[in-house]
Formats: sequence, structure tokens, C-alpha cells
Amino acid sequence: MFFYVLIIFIVNFLRFNYGIIRDIILSLGDDYLDMDKIYKDAIKLFHELTIPNNKFKNLNTCLIACSVSKVEGKKIDTIGDKEIAKILCNALWEVKPKNMDFVIQCCEHLNNALIIEKNLADKFNLEEVMVVPIDEAGGTFAATAYNYFDNPVIVEDFKCDGGLDIGLNIIGMHLKRVAQPLVTEVEYIGGARVLAARTRLKLIGGERSVYRK
Repeated sequence: MFFYVLIIFIVNFLRFNYGIIRDIILSLGDDYLDMDKIYKDAIKLFHELTIPNNKFKNLNTCLIACSVSKVEGKKIDTIGDKEIAKILCNALWEVKPKNMDFVIQCCEHLNNALIIEKNLADKFNLEEVMVVPIDEAGGTFAATAYNYFDNPVIVEDFKCDGGLDIGLNIIGMHLKRVAQPLVTEVEYIGGARVLAARTRLKLIGGERSVYRK
């Protein structure tokens, strides 16, 4: 009876403290980081959102924010590993649908400014600002992703159709209203918690309003 209770206790402890245990293991050193798994998890995550269940259906713009230091299991707001940033960018751009534009959110040192293709900025008549993201100001992921764009420019404000947040960076400020959280099978990439959302049209009016033709 004692061993049965002990096993139940251990199972429940591991289940409810999975994230904490993961962070502790990752913080022990870079040897615990499986680069291949990070790549495959990123591929799996975006496939999950864009292909099987079509959770990102009809999204023209996808906002992405990523804390590479959180992927490493380190404190946020520290300079991340460039190799991990490249792995993530390779994975995301590899599975990006042709009809979707990526919009990359920089860190708070650049006031969460956005990297966007110039033709998209011109299409929406967005005002450009002058800055180039670097590891120390913009973030390692944004600084790396900048080079994956054909003609990148920086803007301060744009509302996207949906978004992917790797590492709890807070992306809501750049999403259209109304945001809908999405449940994903991939909950972590490395040590970084993953959140995703799409948006829907805001319902207005009162009880006499009609929302479907």
C-alpha cells in the first residue's frame, strides 16, 4: 500500500511540476539542449497550426516573438545563442505558407517594434522607422530573423491576423481584435513556453444584432 501511494505521489509531482523540472535541467548547461529536437519541435508546431487542423486558416499575417534565452532555459532579457535563433528561423521559414507574411516582434529595447517586408508596409501605408535590430537591442531572434526577409523594414505599429509567442514575450499589442487562444500539442520549445492565437471579427451591437447572413 505504501509503495502504491508513493508511486501515485511521484507521478502527480512530475505531472504538475513538469515545467519547473524542465527549466532546472536546461539550466544545468548547454549539453542538455538538443538542437535537433528544437528544430523538429518548431517544424511540428507550425505544421500543427498551418496544415493538419488549419488553426491559422486564412491568416495573411503571422506575428512571431521569441526569447532565445528562454529556449535555452535561461533568464529572459539575456543575449541568446545565435545558433538556436538560426535553427528556429530555418524551421519557421521552411514551413511558412506562401500566402502568409511573417511579422517579427523585437524586444522592449526597441519598444517592441516590428520587422516587416517593405511591400507589406507600402501596401498598408505604414510609417517606417530607422533602426536595425541587434542582439543587444532587438533580441537575438529578431536580429537573426531580419536577414531572412527579402527587403525588411521596421515599423512601430501593425495589427496581425494571428501570432506565435515562444517564451512569453507578450504579443497582444500587435494582434487584431479579438484574439482567440489556440491549444497546441507542442507546449514547449526547449525551455520556452509556447502560446499561439488567431483573431476574429469583433461582435458589436446588442441582443437584436445579427452576425450571420
